[in-house]
Order: sequence, then structure tokens, then C-alpha cells
Amino acid sequence: MDLELASGLTKPNTSIQLKELFLAGLIRFRRQKMNVIYRAEADRRIPFAEILLDSLRQCFEEKMPFADIVRQVTAFTHERRVEIVQALLVGPCLAAQLEDRVGMKSSAVFRHLSKLETRMIVRRDGKLYRVACPSQPLSRTLLDIVKKETE
Repeated sequence: MDLELASGLTKPNTSIQLKELFLAGLIRFRRQKMNVIYRAEADRRIPFAEILLDSLRQCFEEKMPFADIVRQVTAFTHERRVEIVQALLVGPCLAAQLEDRVGMKSSAVFRHLSKLETRMIVRRDGKLYRVACPSQPLSRTLLDIVKKETE
């Protein structure tokens, strides 16, 4: 299958995304004459590649819409959102305490908290923010990775 056509991306963007997947240890490739053949295969040298690929496979087996997969992943694609999650793994806190823990302005904290809340990674109980228990398997896997990297 032509990935450029299937993804709806331009050829340069497809190439960039494939390189990122390769660097993350999620795909392998081989050249066959003028073609490059890609396959999903975890690079065991890359931490967490196997569990992440297994979780992605589960999403596709369950026929999860691509937009839902992207939504889950983007909870963790910004360094500040990861910092907020790591800070909340220490324990629940008020927004002002969270600002102190992560050293961000309140506007940035609230912007990222909003994204984390809509992706069900963080929840607010009254005035306290805490890490949620995500219902989606991919979100749980990504949260587990953040937990393990924090330890």
C-alpha cells in the first residue's frame, strides 16, 4: 500500500513521520529494488517500544478511530504536559501548587491542564488536580511509561 496515499500526507511529511516511528523503535524497513517496505516491529533496544507497539496494535484491532488514537497520544507530545503529569504523580495539588512544582505561568498550566483533562489523563476534584485512571488502553500505556520514567 502506498503510505503517502493512505495517510493523506505529502511525501515529505510521510517520510518525516516514518523516520520518527523508526527512531521511536516502532517500525523496521527494508529496501526492495526501488521500494521501501515498512513493517511494525519493536526495536528491543528502545525502552518501552514493545509495550507501546502492543498498545497501538490493540487500538487497531479494536478498530479505534485514528482521530481517537491521535487524541490520546497528543496528551503526551508536549514536554510541558508531561511535566505536569509527572508533578501530579507526586500527589494531587491545587493549581497554584502545580505552578510552583513545574515552574510555569498560570496561563500555561491551565492551557495544558485543559488538554490533559479533555484527554482524561488528569481530573479535577473540587480544586485539586490529580492523575486520572484513563479508560483507553493507549492512554494507560503512555501514562505507565511516564510513571516508569519518573521513578
